[in-house]
Amino acid sequence: MEKELLAFMSQHIELDAREEEIFLSNLNFQHFKKGSFLLKKGEIAQHCFFVMKGCVRKYYVMGGEEKTTAFYTEYQPINPISLTTQEPSSYFLACTEDCVLSVGDQEKTDELFREVPKFDMLAREFSSQMMVEQEIMFDDYHNLDPEMRYVKLMDKRPDLLQRVPQYQLASYLGIKPESLSRIRKRIREREQVA
Repeated sequence: MEKELLAFMSQHIELDAREEEIFLSNLNFQHFKKGSFLLKKGEIAQHCFFVMKGCVRKYYVMGGEEKTTAFYTEYQPINPISLTTQEPSSYFLACTEDCVLSVGDQEKTDELFREVPKFDMLAREFSSQMMVEQEIMFDDYHNLDPEMRYVKLMDKRPDLLQRVPQYQLASYLGIKPESLSRIRKRIREREQVA
């Protein structure tokens, strides 16, 4: 896992041997079974995560119904808002597959940023990128009809279509599972005609 993560990091920043050693000494890989919660509504987050393997879902429960707002997969960071604010979380983070995650805490992260300032810059880059992606998703949710949102998901994150249960995908797209079934059927029919 360490080599994979270093290879990924090398795509973004260049580390010397000392910086690599400091980085590796801060890693804490943990395995989580499918269905495990990383954070529950009402809890104050104690950890941030980096997905090495698996899929984590972020969702809210509103009126007794789950509303999925994000899926985190390989090489994506998860920084719960509650970790920064130290206020109770308003959402859940749950593993939709068996996962291997690098688990960090604020103290270790701050120490890493002090010792290797490049990581602070990298974290800012990731945060900025995630904000842009969330803004695009928000705009898509409000400006595209459900079928176009699904088509865009097929294009941008096709892996989710195989990895995530249909009811969670439907929730993510803001529709009912039956509507998603109809959309998939229409798309298949159009592909068969073409």
